[in-house]
Amino acid sequence: MNRRSGVARLLLRYVVALRGVLALTATVVVVLAFFASAAPVALANLLTDAQRHALVEISPAARDLVDEQQITPPPELVADDWRGLRDRLEKTRAELPPLLRSVTEPAAFTLTASTRKTAEKIGGPMLPDCYVNLTLSPDLPRHVTMVEGTLPRPPAGERATADLILTRAAAEEARWRVGDVRVLTGGGLPDRRYRLSGTYEAVAPQGPFWRQISGGIAPVVTTTGGRWTVAAAGWVSAENLHGTGPASVERSHTALKLWYPATPERLTAAEGAALVDELSAFTRTAVELAPESEVEVPGEGFMRVPAGIATFSTNTTGVLREADDTAVSLTSLTALLASAPVAAALCVLVLSTGLVRSRSGTLLALARARGASATQLAAAGAVVGLIVGLPAAALGAAVAAAVHGAVPWWPAVLCGLLPAVTAALAATPAGERGPRVPRVAVELAVILLAVASVVAVSQRGLGTQTGGVDPLLIAAPVLVCLAGAVLARRLLPMLARRVAAVQRRRTGLVGLLGAARTRDDRVSPAAVVSLVAALGAATFAGCAVATLDAGRAATAAEAAGADLRVSGSSLDPERVAELSRLADVRASVTLTDGSDVSVRSGTTAYATRVLTDALALEDVQRDVPGAVPGVDRLAAPIDGRVPVVVSQALADSLEGERDVTVDRVPSRVVAVGPARLAGVPDQLWVLADRDALGDERPEYDPVLSVLSSTTGAPPPALARRAARLFPDATVTTPAREETVLAENPVVAGVDVVAGVAAAMAALLVGVTVVMALVAGAASRTRDLAVVRALGLAARRARVLPLWEVGLLVVVAGAVGAVVGVVLPLLLLGAIDLHPFTGGDARPPTTFPVLWLALVAVGALLVTVAGALLAAEGSARRELTSSLRMMGE
Repeated sequence: MNRRSGVARLLLRYVVALRGVLALTATVVVVLAFFASAAPVALANLLTDAQRHALVEISPAARDLVDEQQITPPPELVADDWRGLRDRLEKTRAELPPLLRSVTEPAAFTLTASTRKTAEKIGGPMLPDCYVNLTLSPDLPRHVTMVEGTLPRPPAGERATADLILTRAAAEEARWRVGDVRVLTGGGLPDRRYRLSGTYEAVAPQGPFWRQISGGIAPVVTTTGGRWTVAAAGWVSAENLHGTGPASVERSHTALKLWYPATPERLTAAEGAALVDELSAFTRTAVELAPESEVEVPGEGFMRVPAGIATFSTNTTGVLREADDTAVSLTSLTALLASAPVAAALCVLVLSTGLVRSRSGTLLALARARGASATQLAAAGAVVGLIVGLPAAALGAAVAAAVHGAVPWWPAVLCGLLPAVTAALAATPAGERGPRVPRVAVELAVILLAVASVVAVSQRGLGTQTGGVDPLLIAAPVLVCLAGAVLARRLLPMLARRVAAVQRRRTGLVGLLGAARTRDDRVSPAAVVSLVAALGAATFAGCAVATLDAGRAATAAEAAGADLRVSGSSLDPERVAELSRLADVRASVTLTDGSDVSVRSGTTAYATRVLTDALALEDVQRDVPGAVPGVDRLAAPIDGRVPVVVSQALADSLEGERDVTVDRVPSRVVAVGPARLAGVPDQLWVLADRDALGDERPEYDPVLSVLSSTTGAPPPALARRAARLFPDATVTTPAREETVLAENPVVAGVDVVAGVAAAMAALLVGVTVVMALVAGAASRTRDLAVVRALGLAARRARVLPLWEVGLLVVVAGAVGAVVGVVLPLLLLGAIDLHPFTGGDARPPTTFPVLWLALVAVGALLVTVAGALLAAEGSARRELTSSLRMMGE
């Protein structure tokens, strides 16, 4: 009983004597446990948000599983029996893998005849050209609300007048009143009379039924050469196929469209890879829609109808694969940003081990005198570490759970065990810890490993085949930080000797004493590593964010194409001239034409032809990132050929040929431009100077885009004025494009990760400075007692901690800044930065001067604050007490 109480008293004295160090250790464990518990959940949530953002960016129609094919309607459809098709589609969905089935809805389908045009009525009023896609679906009545008239009735025969319905907007645009009859012509079918039996509005227009039907919700209205054109879906009765025309059984005139509405945006990023596998397998599978059969064609006998086979496709697979690439890049960058702060935190725990060892020497000697073995001492230290670490880790995990909900438990447990390991090492006698490794050997090994890791990164890049965290992501920056710490430990005594030499020529003792204490190598290696890693991490975080910001700015400027861009299908020339006369507009140029033309060399490709004033375009795009190259060579023919600039995609199609014909005009490719031309949606384009075409210049030359440069940064008021001039066009500026890019969750996610890394680095710098001062408190107090006994004023003596730790922070800060600058140069190049910048070009590494200055000022403030606290602690000790202890 007495022995147990004696051990308990020793442990209690151990804890009380080391309460300050253990409190700092517990603080570090709380922070580590919080971030270790919250990081996996926060990263998973961020990846899910990024995946959902990518899926939402594409249209809902592109997310669906779709098949569209020209078919010969099987007898069951001709007989108005849709049950077999419904049953087979539902059976197919029921057999889908669980994850894919959970994101799909029951199939929808339509049957559509060739597009037909309303015939002009001789002697009648001028009406818009109306193009009607004759469509039928047995599900239509559930998805429309009749505004006027009735649903279409089935026609009496294949050539009888048939009913159809249009949206109210389509009927108004086409000037087709309910009850009127018009003749539809074209589409390879005989002319036929159709009566507008009613108009409708779509029920749930954003729902899964309507998103695959062109012109089913609103008409597509265009104006070409002064001619008004309306395109819309016209619904006929699904009770038989007579409404689509007499040739419905011909494969060339009837299209069957089927789709499974899909909502993959509901899934998490962790489920994305599995869904890709299931989608890939399903899209390779042929689905039977109808068995092979025969149908009787009046006057022609029986016709064999082949089996209906569907092969579905979707854009979701490609988007999810891109999202997976984004996840790899984001995980890689997160690991790079987090590795150095984590290394600094571990060094703080190692530093606490040294403090525990130095502060508990008397207690450990007493325990050994009472017969405690090395194992028992280590076990006692581990118990104290558990007492400190586990509650601190539990607190950190609890805070993480309060912020993020459910969090994994094992990271907090690992963090809670770290103090037990360090405390056990601190309690183990020095002779029991094994032989010491020479310092030079350790430093040489660290430098060699750092070089090897950097070489490995540059040769093979980062990431693993399974998308997990590459060990190099953690090893490379940590090893570079350790190599920097090796340099700092070599530089620190050299600087201290130089400062000591300068201080000897002065009358004060404090500076000389502070330099001497640093020169005597009393600074813990763990403190040097911690400061280098923390300050390097803060610098690296700022450089990474600045580099990505610069990349987005360049991508935005390239997408805008100029300080201000207005894009549309056919812009009003008078308003274009009015835009050019606005006060803030310095110069403007138009991009015109937009015709789909043939480009021939050894091969033939089709591209969008864009015409411009080459000299004006060069002026407007001066100093604009992504400006079209070779514009200065477009103004005059070369060897009798019209000079042109082509897109990269078109250049690849032409296989590098320079002499080509564009719409039968001999031309020469003088440059290859960017993938996108401002305001031109196609990736295949060819740009020429309109005057260089001479007589080949097209008569109809609509304005597609207006690019304007401004006298300064484009003011928001100018964009609003342009939007009022062109209400139906797209108005954008580099600032607006950058805002769109910044809406991607990964952008904000990287900023948060970098901010957290910098904040954690600042905290660790403060803790390291305090611990370094605490570690030297006893010897510093003794030195101060001597110099104060010699007559040094107490006010001047309080500056000693600042001298002592100041030299350490200066050297470690300088080396850490170099490490923080070197890390992005060495490692950012191995990560695909496209998800963060939106562009294909890799941005140059940017070094934010203001951020570097903030890091330096922050380190200085933390150092001064820690030194003042240490000075106050030393001042509370009486001079006589210190001298008495030294005498004893």
